[in-house]
Amino acid sequence: MIVVMRPTATQEEVEGVRRTVEEHGLEAFLSVGEERTVIGVVGSDVERVAHLGTLPGGDYSEAFAINDAGQVVGT
Repeated sequence: MIVVMRPTATQEEVEGVRRTVEEHGLEAFLSVGEERTVIGVVGSDVERVAHLGTLPGGDYSEAFAINDAGQVVGT
């Protein structure tokens, strides 16, 4: 899953999303750019945190996975 933070997201909001990810037993990988921070979420069943884009500072979130048939699933 990828969480794209708003350009105006504060460090506190980014850390809040990271904490939420880790509280669900998933890993968060931050990529800080000039305009936005993107958080990659890794682990099994990432769809359980699909609401991350609705947290303060979140712009949107998308979850994609590859199933056993090789199909891209989830949004």
